[in-house]
Amino acid sequence: MPDFLTLTCPTCGARLQLRDGIALLVCASCGNEHMVHRDGGAIYLAPIAQDVRQIRVSSDRTAAELAIPRLTKELAAINDEINATKARIYFIDHKNVEPLPYGWLLTAVMVMALGIAMVGGINGNLWLVTSMGIIGVGAAAWYLVLNSQRFKKAHDIADRLKQADIDQLKQKYNAKRAALEKNHQIANSL
Repeated sequence: MPDFLTLTCPTCGARLQLRDGIALLVCASCGNEHMVHRDGGAIYLAPIAQDVRQIRVSSDRTAAELAIPRLTKELAAINDEINATKARIYFIDHKNVEPLPYGWLLTAVMVMALGIAMVGGINGNLWLVTSMGIIGVGAAAWYLVLNSQRFKKAHDIADRLKQADIDQLKQKYNAKRAALEKNHQIANSL
């Protein structure tokens, strides 16, 4: 009895020689690998790619089934983080926003006008008290208007930062959601 058995390559039809105890054959003609299956007295070849494909599909399905609970928890955590970010108050110190234009001049006018008004009050000059008081109060009001604009700019910057953080979290959420849907498809594939 010969030491080998001659078989035909299922891919290209070339002749293959099979020795006892061999479980894998590589075709010298086409280079494809084949698993040797022995079933009772029958011997047949199956392309290894088919066996590997079945193993890959099975392992992909298992990995997807394991990923689903993890991704579900991560989605819940990101959703909680989005809600917390929406509730969080962002604060930008208005001092870090561009300085008041001529703020120092308004402050000097306000201090000088009120100082002159006080001196006029001591000397009994009603006209000086009134006019300087009006100038001082006007400068103070203008200073407050300009300062409120700085507060508004700081508030707007804080709102933009908050929205950027929310948008980034939403992108992360959408990516995880897509991964979860893909894993559901893999886990449910036949």
